[in-house]
Amino acid sequence: MAYIGIVLGGFPHEVYQSIDGDSIFKDYDIENLMEVDVFRGTDERIIDWALERLLDENLNVEVNGLPLVDVFKSRKFKHFKDLHKDGSSL
Repeated sequence: MAYIGIVLGGFPHEVYQSIDGDSIFKDYDIENLMEVDVFRGTDERIIDWALERLLDENLNVEVNGLPLVDVFKSRKFKHFKDLHKDGSSL
């Protein structure tokens, strides 16, 4: 999927909208969403999923063998790096 963003000029958000990414990825398991690294929309779904687990106080949940903290660490700079320009961290 990373290839799609490169071929289309690096505009993955526009690609996500044009392919209706919300519909395509709505039934994906979280484990499969972790493999998608080009669309911000999939990261937003991962964050929503993780927040639900945190609110349920399910702190021991893992995704592909990674605890939630490592899931966030592995994703935080993919589409949200501009939010961390000041050096702040999650």
